[in-house]
Amino acid sequence: MGSALPAGTYSLDLDFPQQAAAGIAYRATNSLTLSADIKWINWSDTMEQLVINGPAGPIPYNTGWDDQTVYAVGINYDVNNIVTLRAVYNYAKSPIQAEDVANNLILPAIVESHYTVGADFDLNNHWQLGLHYMYAPENTLTSTDPQLPGAKISLSETSFGLNIGYQF
Repeated sequence: MGSALPAGTYSLDLDFPQQAAAGIAYRATNSLTLSADIKWINWSDTMEQLVINGPAGPIPYNTGWDDQTVYAVGINYDVNNIVTLRAVYNYAKSPIQAEDVANNLILPAIVESHYTVGADFDLNNHWQLGLHYMYAPENTLTSTDPQLPGAKISLSETSFGLNIGYQF
């Protein structure tokens, strides 16, 4: 392994990758809508060569991320004219493979499945309350790099959101 880096402040700028997406929705009944989306994310261009800036100067950093194709299916159900329920399943193969674990110890974005449920509540003609819960089960990768054998990265995610909106 290389020598230790000096103590100090390190920074990393990340650009958002270009994406292309398409989706379709089918209104099965007056209350039920089914949807499906596919999205391509160009991680290999954005994450190909990052630069960490620190006290010793710039450090090139290659994460080895691959592009991703993301698949999503969803359901939207209008319970009545006040409450709408939603559920979505999202899948994308990890952009990181076992040979790149050592380069992603601080960027372990390897979850593959996401489950989301949510609801909107029309409080009156102007105000709307929305909430969601998202869960991504843990995914773990073990390094195949001989420089760091057996190293693991792991990630799971949960998110809860609450928003209030006003329509003019």
